[in-house]
Amino acid sequence: MSKLDWYREPESEYGLLHTEKDTKVIREKVKSSQGSYLGYYDAVYKSIVSNQPIAVTAEDGINVMKIIEAAIKSSNEQKVITLLEVS
Repeated sequence: MSKLDWYREPESEYGLLHTEKDTKVIREKVKSSQGSYLGYYDAVYKSIVSNQPIAVTAEDGINVMKIIEAAIKSSNEQKVITLLEVS
């Protein structure tokens, strides 16, 4: 396994998109975008040491959590949950 492969997800772990569009049910596997925590932590380091802006802010993380919580609530209640505001 090369250095670039260690964070690739196997096809068996792809996500499942299950939605409906124009009364048609859509179910398909979705490959995740390839990412790297090494790059993230390097950017955090540069932000701290060199006062460089960071691409992913704490506010971004909070917004992601709000969206995930709304998705869980939507699934549990079987209804659309509207987010009035994400920061």
